Amino acid sequence: MSKLGLSLIIAALAVPAPTYGQLLPGSHDRWALREVSQELVPGRSDSRIMAQAGAVAPESAEKATSPPAPGGYTPEQIAEMINNPLGYLWLLNVQSTVTWFSGALVDRATPLGHGQSSTLIQPVLSMQLTPNIRWLSRPIIPINSFELPNNYTRLTDQFDPAMGTITFSRTTGLGDIQWMNYFATNEAVKPPDIFGIGVGLLMNTATSEGLGTGKWAAGPAAVAVHLGDKWTYGIIAQQFWSFAGDSHRKDINLTSLQPMLRYALNQESGLGVMPNWNYNWETRRWTQLFVGLGFDTMINLGPVPTQVGIEFHYNLAQNDLLNPQWQVRVVFTPVVPAPAWAGRPLFGN
Repeated sequence: MSKLGLSLIIAALAVPAPTYGQLLPGSHDRWALREVSQELVPGRSDSRIMAQAGAVAPESAEKATSPPAPGGYTPEQIAEMINNPLGYLWLLNVQSTVTWFSGALVDRATPLGHGQSSTLIQPVLSMQLTPNIRWLSRPIIPINSFELPNNYTRLTDQFDPAMGTITFSRTTGLGDIQWMNYFATNEAVKPPDIFGIGVGLLMNTATSEGLGTGKWAAGPAAVAVHLGDKWTYGIIAQQFWSFAGDSHRKDINLTSLQPMLRYALNQESGLGVMPNWNYNWETRRWTQLFVGLGFDTMINLGPVPTQVGIEFHYNLAQNDLLNPQWQVRVVFTPVVPAPAWAGRPLFGN
């Protein structure tokens, strides 16, 4: 696991010649093609950086959430502070997800059964906005490698195929960047129960039509989390509505939920899951309803304390034609102290 960092960032860059799948003639179905891998909104990493609207560390970690002392942090302090997204740590979260599909369309179009990979690079930047308000800013940068059919619309998972032969090709590149922002008062983030609200922006930055929506979208977000000594649970909610972009692309009206559950085995390791649940209001159905289980722990890469984890997901949302059935997600999160200015109010005295 100690050599995992760079390998998570690099997707399969080879672009093979187009492949083809056959659609049985006479079919008149209109499908909502399920998500291949890029998750819309909170691109989740792992429960230790959960909420992203954050929590002050428990009272037992009060010392750990103060500005860094000369000589750096102890491993115990790091283990406590990584649970505190509004503390003084900044994180560079990298998650790599591979999704496998099932369904009748997979039988007719073999490339869709191949593992579709997505890598999300997510800096987590916590700052004191005012003397009484914390601000958590998290850009989500997707690097994707998909085997996609033509006429496929990313993220909203909608596909209107022509009859006869469908053309597929491997598409690799940058997807639509998301910029998530969460805000919480100092009182609202005191454990064990924390609450925050925010706003997210989806930007039309994809390098290929098949990797993005062609739309700009935005919407509100909220988070509620309980931070216990052993159990952590809660939910992150995000709504996106498109407001600009290509008029020929489908509109976005999507709700993303991220339930979280984690049990601490000890100070450094835990069992849990933080899957993605997406409901597409345009098609009136769930596109993702994953459940699963994972493990995370702390390691040191030289002087850098790093969290690593793995999760396995199964999708309860079913589609007989095409369904993202299984996922494996690997998480890699180096942690470092934030710069000194991040602990001082950006506005106000």
